[in-house]
Amino acid sequence: MTALTWDDTGKRQYEMGTDHGVLYPMTTTGTYGTGVAWNGLTAVTESPDGAEANDMYADNIKYASLRSAEMFGATIEAYTFPDEFIPCDGGAEVTDGVVFGQQSRSKFGFSYRTQIGNDVKQDAGYKLHLVYGATASPSEKSYETINDSPEGMTFSWEIDTDSVSVEGHPELKPVASITIDSTKVDKEKLTALEKKLYGDTTGEPTLPLPGEVYTMMRTELQRKRDVRMLELTVEGELYDESENEFITVEPRIVRFEHSLLSVSKWESIWRKPFLDDEPKNIKETRSYFRCMAIDDISDTELDLIMLNHFSELNHYIESSQTATTINHMSKGRRSSSKVTSELIYYWMFSAGIPAQPCETWHLSRLITLIEIFGVKNSPKKKMSKSDVSKMYREMNARRRAETGSKG
Repeated sequence: MTALTWDDTGKRQYEMGTDHGVLYPMTTTGTYGTGVAWNGLTAVTESPDGAEANDMYADNIKYASLRSAEMFGATIEAYTFPDEFIPCDGGAEVTDGVVFGQQSRSKFGFSYRTQIGNDVKQDAGYKLHLVYGATASPSEKSYETINDSPEGMTFSWEIDTDSVSVEGHPELKPVASITIDSTKVDKEKLTALEKKLYGDTTGEPTLPLPGEVYTMMRTELQRKRDVRMLELTVEGELYDESENEFITVEPRIVRFEHSLLSVSKWESIWRKPFLDDEPKNIKETRSYFRCMAIDDISDTELDLIMLNHFSELNHYIESSQTATTINHMSKGRRSSSKVTSELIYYWMFSAGIPAQPCETWHLSRLITLIEIFGVKNSPKKKMSKSDVSKMYREMNARRRAETGSKG
C-alpha cells in the first residue's frame, strides 16, 4: 500500500500558451482540404456547452439524473487570419483583394498546441488540440484611431461545431474535439500524426478524421486486442472511362476481419454456404471483401483493394491464427451436411461460447475453440491396436534418443 503525496518534484504541472495554429477548410465533398498555417494566433478559449443534469423525481425522492448531449464550442483570437479563412467568415473573394461579405459560411477544421510545464521544466511537453466540423459566427471588429499608445487590433470568432462519428468504433460517441498529450503518447506515433497535420516533403498537411487518429495513436496493447484484424492502406489512382477522368484516392487505413460475422453477411447476400469447396468468382470475392471491411469503403476503394491487396487478403483468410493443434486419433466419415454460418452459431451456443466478441474473431480461431469443446466433452474412445503400437514406438524412440541406447 502507498500513501498519497502532493506536489512531488516534476509533478506540479500547468498549461500555458497557444501556437502552431492550422486551418483546414472543408471542401464541397465534405472532406478537409490542405491545411494552412494560422499566423498571429493569440488565444483559443474552449467553451463546451450542454451535459446539463435533468433531475427526475419519484416517490418523493430524486429518482435519477439524466444529462443532455455535450457540444463543443470555442473562441479564437488572433491578430490576423489566412486568406483561406475568408469563406469561413462569410466572405467571398470575387477578385484579388475584393471581398464581398454576408455570404454563406463554410465549415472548417482547426488544430493548435498548448504548452505543458512543471516545476522542473517549463517546456516539458505540449498538447495537440484537433477541432472538427467548426463554423464561425459573425464577430465585432473595432477600428480605432492611432494614438500615442498604438496597439494591434485583434480579431475574435466564436465557433460552434458538429460532431463527427469515430469510424469503425460504434462504442464511442461522435466527437468534435480530440486532445493528444505529447508526454504520454508514443513518440513515433506522435511524429506520424504531426506529419499528417503539418505536412512534409511526401504529403500535404491534412486533418485526419477521428477514426484515423484512433488507429494511428492506439497503443501496442490495443493492437494486440485487434490482432484478428488486417489493416491495409488503400490509395491510388484509377481511370473512370464513363467520366473520362482519373479518380485519386487519398491514403486511408481500412480494417478487415475474416470472421463468422462477415461470413454471415456474405451468406445473407448470396444465399449459399461460404465454406463449401466451390471456388468463388470475382463478384463473390469482391462481395466478401466488402463484408470483411469494418470501415465503410467506396466502390473505387474496393477496385484498388482488388488490384493491389488481393493476395494479402487471401493470405489473411487462409492463415491460422491459433497456437492450438488438435490431433485426431482416427478420422471418421465427414458429415454430409453443409457448414453454414447458422450451423457454426449453433455450435457456439451449444458449447456456451458467447457471440460477443467471438463472432468477430478470425474464423480459424473460433472453429478451433469449438473443436476443443467437442474434444474435451466427448467420451474417451478405446485406442485401436495400431494406435497403441504407434504410441509405444514413438515412446521407445524418444527414450532411445534421450539415453543414447540402441535397445
